[in-house]
Formats: sequence, C-alpha cells, structure tokens
Amino acid sequence: MLLAYCAVAGALGVSLVFAAFLAGFAEVHKMRLLFVEALDAISKMAFAFFIPVYFTIVDHKLDLIRGLSVWMTVAFLAGVV
Repeated sequence: MLLAYCAVAGALGVSLVFAAFLAGFAEVHKMRLLFVEALDAISKMAFAFFIPVYFTIVDHKLDLIRGLSVWMTVAFLAGVV
C-alpha cells in the first residue's frame, strides 16, 4: 500500500519524500490504537531531544547582523502590541 501511495505521488510529480511521509502517516493513522504506546514514546523523544536540537542548529545558522530587517522588526512588534 505504501508503494502504491508513492507511485501515485511520483506519477503526479509530488516530491517522493513528502509522498512517503503522507503514506506513512496514513497507514499509522488507520491502526492508531495498535501504536498508541509507540507513538507516545516517539512524541516524547521528539519533544525532549530532536526539537531542541533542531532549533539549536537553526540558531547557530542565524545571522542577525546581516539578515535582520529593522523595518520588518518594527512592523512585527507594532502588530504584536
């Protein structure tokens, strides 16, 4: 079934990585009750490790000196307040 999802996505020109993600999501969603404990463990691991690591990597690549727009920052802050 997963191969069929990816084959259809490939024929439609959708990125195969995105198609594989959606196919996996659809299959797990069908049998969610069987995987409750495993999905809960994966979710906890993602929030505890992978998400902080991702934001740390993004933070190190962030260049606020050259990449910061003062006008966009002021507009954002004005919209927030």
